[in-house]
Amino acid sequence: MMEIYYLNAKGEKLNLTEWPYRIQTGDILNYKKPYIFSQTSYGGEILGFNPELVEKNITLTVSAKSMAEYYAALNHFYDVVDYDVVNLIPGKLYVNGQYMRCFIFGSEKTEWEYGCNWLDNAIAIVSGTAVWITESTKSFTTAGSQSGAGLDYPHDYGFDYAPKVLSDTIVNDNYAAVDFRMTIYGPAVNPSVAIGSNVYKIYTELTAGEYLVIDTQEKIVEQYDNMGGMTIKYNNREKDYEIYAPIPPGASPVIWAGDFGFDLTTYVKRSEPKWIL
Repeated sequence: MMEIYYLNAKGEKLNLTEWPYRIQTGDILNYKKPYIFSQTSYGGEILGFNPELVEKNITLTVSAKSMAEYYAALNHFYDVVDYDVVNLIPGKLYVNGQYMRCFIFGSEKTEWEYGCNWLDNAIAIVSGTAVWITESTKSFTTAGSQSGAGLDYPHDYGFDYAPKVLSDTIVNDNYAAVDFRMTIYGPAVNPSVAIGSNVYKIYTELTAGEYLVIDTQEKIVEQYDNMGGMTIKYNNREKDYEIYAPIPPGASPVIWAGDFGFDLTTYVKRSEPKWIL
């Protein structure tokens, strides 16, 4: 059975496969990619595909044992989804662990009768990304999986004279490159991580309890202090490499100085959710 639920921006969950909300049907498993084309003398030439804003729908049956529970379920559903609309923060619609950022912005109720404790609710969904995302996180610690003193690598990673260099591997089993979020934990000075042939290096100092975030999807480089304050560090990047380069398909070596640890969360994106038993 599919696990389908909505999670709003403050973590409130609506399970859409169990009463009082039970999904009937919808078009969330369908997709159509808008295309860009150029008209030529012999026809049209497809130049690419450009995901854009998309609307989807789900029809739910809402039912409960008593009128009090029924009205509470209807009110709770509205409160959860409208919180995101009012605050302009997208929630997440999940299908088998894969999510789409979206808003539930409309509701059309049918089969409603006075005195009955059930109805059908067709909800309207809008997303500005139109992709389903699977997150996976791997931690790289100061212990690492392999280490060596002053290792010399074929690429100039800036680690040749480090007292301790660690290496590991990240595997992208997707058919396309994937975006990621890297969180580097202090203390660290000028932290640098090489993934494949690319280097993600920021010239800054992190004290204990501080952390640095590089997110290739959101296009951010931010440093957070112990009080929750944030400083943008994009201009402190190593400019000889691409700070927002995604991770290519296959296995990529990961190399970093062993005086700090970091987490790496990858985002695999699909136009339809992957079918999972």
